[in-house]
Amino acid sequence: MVEQILRKIRSSFGLKIWICSVFVCLSDYFFYEEPVGWLSGLFSMIFLFVLFAVHKRSSINRLDMACLGVGLFEALTLVYSPNALSVLVYFFCVSTLSMQRSKDIYEHALTWFRGILVFLLSIPLKSIMDFRLFQKAERRIKSSRKISGVLQRWALPVIFTGVFVFLFSVANPLIDAQLKVWSFARIFEGLSIRRALFWGIAFAVLWAFLRPALVKCRPVRLASPEFEEKSQISWLFNPGAILRSLLMFNVLFMLQTSMDVVYLWGGVRLPDGMTFARYARQGAYPLIVTALLAAAFVLIALRNKNLEKAYSWIKWLIYVWVAQNIFLVFSSILRTNLYIEEYSLTVLRFSALIWMGIVASGLFLIVMRISLQKNNAWLVNANMAVLGIVLIVCSILDIGAIVANYNVAHCREITGQGSGLDTAYLEELGTSSLPALSRINNNQSVSFDMSRAILEDNLRNRIRKNTHDWRAWTIREYLLCNNTNSGNICETSGF
Repeated sequence: MVEQILRKIRSSFGLKIWICSVFVCLSDYFFYEEPVGWLSGLFSMIFLFVLFAVHKRSSINRLDMACLGVGLFEALTLVYSPNALSVLVYFFCVSTLSMQRSKDIYEHALTWFRGILVFLLSIPLKSIMDFRLFQKAERRIKSSRKISGVLQRWALPVIFTGVFVFLFSVANPLIDAQLKVWSFARIFEGLSIRRALFWGIAFAVLWAFLRPALVKCRPVRLASPEFEEKSQISWLFNPGAILRSLLMFNVLFMLQTSMDVVYLWGGVRLPDGMTFARYARQGAYPLIVTALLAAAFVLIALRNKNLEKAYSWIKWLIYVWVAQNIFLVFSSILRTNLYIEEYSLTVLRFSALIWMGIVASGLFLIVMRISLQKNNAWLVNANMAVLGIVLIVCSILDIGAIVANYNVAHCREITGQGSGLDTAYLEELGTSSLPALSRINNNQSVSFDMSRAILEDNLRNRIRKNTHDWRAWTIREYLLCNNTNSGNICETSGF
């Protein structure tokens, strides 16, 4: 029975129009000019299951099941606390489920990513491409015998019932007052060009997922043997040039590494006029760019299969150089940490630390690729897997709360050194910073500050307002509002 219903939905153009229209109405009711809360997760969950049901598949593979599982997990994360990372990961999952993929899409992650981009570009055009089919569906509805039969059975009683209701409203003031409350004119009060545009965009996006365009994407070829032999780049990246480059790079990087060992890790005093904060700030991000360029150089060099034949120990030079780059990444992390100790933590600096960790893992995977004699496709898939895991983990974390807790625990008001607490930035972090802010305000050893007290009350009021609005309600703010460690956090503080 269920299979018959699904088969009918998959093959029916008209039913997909109705499904898309229902989701457009839900998106209007849930999200239009309304605060985003737990309903974003509920909407995502329902749409994910409907999407999985309406798409015909000859067989369900591991990628489909992985996308369904991760998409469901991110939908639950949106119920807990809506955030941009969860939306991004969820979008990749539903896009993958929607794509009509060829077998080449599974070759490696770059081909899959190209397919996602092609699908994304097709979203604005899909409704236009199906315009003729919409017209055919409209004509089919008009000429349908079922609709004609419904009109034949119900037109007369509905018309005369409407006439009698109008007469009763004239005769009875109570009925007239109730009809004014139910007036159909109220339905059109909220209509505007902006709302119509919202409906149009919502329908176009949802329709592209429900009835996706056929995505045919040529696979991205990595390390093609023909390309390696004929490419002009092999003229520049010949074994002798690569050997000399690696020798020079190792000597140069050894100099930078030794300076970091002396000043950052060894604690030697910097020259006069140079502070650790300045030394850290100037070196953190350029060293990451250096590591990325080094990784690109290694990958290009490895496309020449004649390297090991020409020089048997060139592999060990690559190992040493990559190891020095990994050390530089850890130096960048230490530099950033020194800068944070001086000027406090921000979401951007926290993200930079995560990015540096991803770069370090990418460099380590290059070593694994060489030692295990894997190809570049394996390296791309491994890096994309690491990136995906990091994105999923970060979508769960309340990064704002982590930043606020760190800044409060290391501010000058508590430790007596470092930078003072930036209340303006805590306000920018939003309700995530409320537990940390409440902790410092309740600390008897910290002097009272009116701006912190005002900010705490404003954040309490914001949470109280959100938890009383069924659309804006989220599990995270509900738990904040009923924090058992510090009492009910939504109680008004008297300052």
